[in-house]
Amino acid sequence: MIDTRKVMCVAVVGENESGKSVTVMKIIRHWKKVKPKSYKVVAFDPKNDMDSSLIDYRIKPGDKNWAYKVAKMKNILLVIDELRVLNKHHQPMRGWEELMAMRYSKNIDIIYIVHNPELILEYLTGFTNYYFIFYTNSKEGGFAKRIPGYMYAYTASKLVNNEVIKNGGGAYPNFPHVVFNVKKKKLTAKNFKDNKI
Repeated sequence: MIDTRKVMCVAVVGENESGKSVTVMKIIRHWKKVKPKSYKVVAFDPKNDMDSSLIDYRIKPGDKNWAYKVAKMKNILLVIDELRVLNKHHQPMRGWEELMAMRYSKNIDIIYIVHNPELILEYLTGFTNYYFIFYTNSKEGGFAKRIPGYMYAYTASKLVNNEVIKNGGGAYPNFPHVVFNVKKKKLTAKNFKDNKI
């Protein structure tokens, strides 16, 4: 698992049906387990894939002030599935700056989910400390456009893709992926058949 003692910002990247949502639900369960009961999960979940018993507040599609509202909250995990549905352009929408500025003092952790690296909001890359890379058809250029230290993330993508081609896409709830720890510049294989890279 990832270190949940500090404020975190996690990107989850991969194709449909690659295991992103299932893995994010595992992270949410772990986060809730290690945090005090007063901590809450705020989610944007347009497909209603997330277990409702774990979500305390849902962001409504079309709410243009959601980031301002979340920036006022304390002790939360913000989970955004389909980031581009909330932020349709490469520029951050109103409220993102306030939200990111307040996240340390308000203890706001963030997980955002996208299908490929080109959909990552460039503004978020400087804050992202973990990338969870699942099976994806994304090319090297897509990683280069959005992720600092992109060669690590692209290498992770190639490793996952090779694992899926060789050993299959995994079985629920354990799907192969690689975690790229940005600060340590470290790749860790998860749910690989031999569990190493």
